[in-house]
Amino acid sequence: MEEFVEEKLNSLKSELKEIQISFRNNPKRFSVLSYTVKTHYLEKEIIKLEELLQEYNSYKEQKPR
Repeated sequence: MEEFVEEKLNSLKSELKEIQISFRNNPKRFSVLSYTVKTHYLEKEIIKLEELLQEYNSYKEQKPR
């Protein structure tokens, strides 16, 4: 599970970075609204996955072996 979440997280971060670079290089490619919505959505998903990963890691540390 941890690997899947990390892969998804990296994928979303890459997608966000690509959109940001693309917008910076060619602002006419996206409308500002479209750019804002896409980046906002990706940022929220990244935050959710990071929190999930933190919770999972905390759980793993607390779990008796």
